[in-house]
Amino acid sequence: MNKQKKLTQAQKGLLRGLKIFRVDEECIIVIMLMTQKAFQTEMMIDYMISHEKATQEELLSKAMEISKLKGKSH
Repeated sequence: MNKQKKLTQAQKGLLRGLKIFRVDEECIIVIMLMTQKAFQTEMMIDYMISHEKATQEELLSKAMEISKLKGKSH
C-alpha cells in the first residue's frame, strides 16, 4: 500500500523558494528530504531569506548542516 505524505505549508514554501533559487530537481529532492522536520524547514527558509544570493551548493551545504540538528536550538 502506497502511503503518500502531504507537504505542510512551510514545506510548500520551501519548495517554491528552491525553485525561485533555480535549484535543480535532484537537489530539491535531497534538500526536502534533509529538512523534513518542521524546525528544519523553518531554519532552511530563514537561511534563504537572509542569503538571497545563495548558490545551489551553498543551499545544499546548509541543508546538510540543518539535517544534523536534533532539537529546536538554532
